[in-house]
Amino acid sequence: MKLQKWNPFDEFDKLYSDVNKVFRQSPFTSKTEGGAAPGFVPAVDIYEDDEKTELHVEVPGIEKDAIDVKIDNGVLTIKGERKFQHQEQKDKHFRLERSFGMFERSFTLPDYVDAEKIEGKYDNGVLILSLPKQPKAKPKKIEIKVT
Repeated sequence: MKLQKWNPFDEFDKLYSDVNKVFRQSPFTSKTEGGAAPGFVPAVDIYEDDEKTELHVEVPGIEKDAIDVKIDNGVLTIKGERKFQHQEQKDKHFRLERSFGMFERSFTLPDYVDAEKIEGKYDNGVLILSLPKQPKAKPKKIEIKVT
């Protein structure tokens, strides 16, 4: 009889591998160069004050004309693509850590955003969208006399 060493984490590794296979084969996953699933999802920071909400979208390496911003039925959608740029390979091995491919981020706008006055600017690879708030209705004070 041969004793076999049991590692409880082997089951987790198998589960992790199986879940990753499912997501790689999903019909909702878009493809990039070489058929790999894209890893590029721009980070978005959201800031808010009394007058506006701002979205800061990190899109380095993408020209501002290649970014599409639309509003439809109260949903703000930002689309774009970071294209793969082939570099001449001098050595036999190289490494690419930047992600490439198409991206799309959508945000449901709160009722208080004035969609007609949204402005955007592009600065050093960061798209800044300013979403002004509609003026709040002033509370009405009603005096009630109790008799």
